Amino acid sequence: MSANNPLPSGFVLAGLILLGLSASHAQNNQIDQRIAERFRSYDQNNDQAISPAEFEKGLTARNTRLSVGQTFREIDRDRDGELSLKEYAAAKEDRDEDRMRKGKRPPGPVPLPEPKPDPKPPVGHAPELVTRKNADGTESGSWTSELLGKEIACKVRYPEDQGASYPVVVYLKGLATPRLGKLDDKTLIRGFLEEGMVVIEADYEKNARAQGARLLPEIDDWYGFLAETQNYPVDTNWIYILPAGHTIDRKVRIIDLPEVTVDMDVFYPSGDAAPVPLMLQITSIKDQGFWINQRAYYIYGLLTNGYAGAVMEHNGGMMFSPKGDLFPERQAARLLRARADGWNLSGTLGVTGHSKGSSRAAKAAFLGDGEREGDRGPNAEQSGRFQAALLSAGQHATEFLIEDGYLDEVGQEKREAAEKQFAEMSLAEMLEISTTTYVTPDDPPAFLCVGELDKQFRVRQMMRLARKCREVGVDHRFVIQPDMPHQYIDDPAVIGRIFSFLAQHLK
Repeated sequence: MSANNPLPSGFVLAGLILLGLSASHAQNNQIDQRIAERFRSYDQNNDQAISPAEFEKGLTARNTRLSVGQTFREIDRDRDGELSLKEYAAAKEDRDEDRMRKGKRPPGPVPLPEPKPDPKPPVGHAPELVTRKNADGTESGSWTSELLGKEIACKVRYPEDQGASYPVVVYLKGLATPRLGKLDDKTLIRGFLEEGMVVIEADYEKNARAQGARLLPEIDDWYGFLAETQNYPVDTNWIYILPAGHTIDRKVRIIDLPEVTVDMDVFYPSGDAAPVPLMLQITSIKDQGFWINQRAYYIYGLLTNGYAGAVMEHNGGMMFSPKGDLFPERQAARLLRARADGWNLSGTLGVTGHSKGSSRAAKAAFLGDGEREGDRGPNAEQSGRFQAALLSAGQHATEFLIEDGYLDEVGQEKREAAEKQFAEMSLAEMLEISTTTYVTPDDPPAFLCVGELDKQFRVRQMMRLARKCREVGVDHRFVIQPDMPHQYIDDPAVIGRIFSFLAQHLK
């Protein structure tokens, strides 16, 4: 199943030398007037420095909202809390040169960015849940929906057991998509409450906008609000956004060993529903015990489009394949197929991951069933293969990480740890943990994506994976999303392409 591609001789040394020579030319040469003009457009108080507020306001793309602070800090090289013209120019020229090397834009005048029109009607203020207490202990109120451009009716229900914080389910009613689950709302909501969860019912009134790719930014608004609110007793490790009719099996045990446990949540159509495909997400939260469904963005969107979903803990370290012989993602696939009838699953499975989870999801997709795996687990007779993969912003070619700029784009602690690790690793050890090592023609189709404003080593790593898929003939799509940092894609047009790709291979 695997094919190794040896590196050129002297790779690691050459990579270090290249990094040493890559100091920004903008610090030493005259600054391009186009860049100076763009800098002045950000510098609203004309003090020749850009504050975080000015920087944020200057970014016109809505999908930068989650990582503006991170991007600002990366450019702010002297850590003085503001951007000088030289700092801004260095980052801008480095990015433009890299784009030109990749053939994305020829040299020439670069116009200032035009504001991008927002197709949604304005709502006047940020998404917010406002409620008032009722005599029965529930709360009624409204949610400011950016999707619909108005406030929609909501009700908040609390479990009987008192606590400082609770898991929360946002239960989306009145969507413009078919309801898959067969149990009624009252029964499902009672079940959530009995499990100690807060339930927020939100009624989208069958509005035609409340469907498909356009729902995902709204789902992320719900998640972002609940993750940050101080007005509701939310346990931020456990936030679920489900379409009406779906339910949850929480903390399903995949691996149960004295030295390690691995769990997942499963979201599926309730009752005697028709079987549907399932998408499994590998979390990017690496520390065991911190929960796993943080911004399971694509999963919750897919639930509204004819799927079941599951989210499982991230599995890194020496015990797990390909370093060790435990392969939890494979065992999860076998468990999902073994219990397909109880969860109304068709047995067709996809796998996805973002950031750290991208590498695990890729290995689950590209390693053969049983390859580099010891015990197949209690459902050994089932297949552990996936039929499609959605891989976002990960590291997939360890042997090229230095060449791709990793040491230049991480903090001092990570850089020092990486330098020590790379000095101790052989080429064979690097290849063993690289996704690209395992890509072969019989692997499932993959949709690959990364933000243009993500760290450039991630962009280059995703390019290497796309190149390997092309070389061996794996059906794939590759998107470098313009103006987007390290996050999920929230452009409905691209989300629609992702959904169409998955539907082609999973439905």
